[in-house]
Amino acid sequence: MRAMIFSGLMLLALCGNAAAFDCDDPANAAVAVVCSDPALLQLTKERARVWKETHDRTKGEARKSLVADERRWMKEYPRSCGVTGNEPPATIDKKVQECFRRANQERIAYLRAYGTAGSAAATAAPAAVPAVATAPAPIETAPPVTRAVATPEARYHLKFTFACQNPAKLSQVLGALGRNDIGYALSQTDCLPVPEGREASLLSVAGTVAKVRLCSADAGCTDVYAAASMVLDPNGKPVGK
Repeated sequence: MRAMIFSGLMLLALCGNAAAFDCDDPANAAVAVVCSDPALLQLTKERARVWKETHDRTKGEARKSLVADERRWMKEYPRSCGVTGNEPPATIDKKVQECFRRANQERIAYLRAYGTAGSAAATAAPAAVPAVATAPAPIETAPPVTRAVATPEARYHLKFTFACQNPAKLSQVLGALGRNDIGYALSQTDCLPVPEGREASLLSVAGTVAKVRLCSADAGCTDVYAAASMVLDPNGKPVGK
């Protein structure tokens, strides 16, 4: 019975109805976590609102992909924060609440960027954020030495991060993320969130800054800067020092 209720809540949430969460009788552990903190509940409602806006403005295959990815994300992000099962936990760790908060904030950023011109989110989706994930440290704005990459077409992948049109702005955005100020990062029109697992061509590495090329069928290709620690080579190792 609880599994059926949970499935119903998931579908309602996909339609943007975050008010479907019954905080008087949580159907499962994930709902209990959301209901355990008023700010987290409001953030979840905000994500549902942004989801509806994104769903309404996308069409055709892009909408189908968005719906499928939302279903996947709704199932995976609680587990990535260490929350499983249907029985609400007796106590809820602050770290779990923080993980849920971070996951919802990053999902909001992804949904707002979905399908927009020049957005890496147009063709790929982020995985739920790990409970122990931390923002990368600010980077130097003018790395002194640039290392060219001989094979820019190799398949590199990015962790969830922000990419910017210039290294100076990237440093400011990563510094803001380190302070948990995601609002600043989202307000920068020359920076965009890059979803987990996004493929990219690596053009060069300068200290802790990597220049990468992101391409999508809708927006073509664009060259941006990201933290080198967030760029993984074909073996899964960061390209930064």
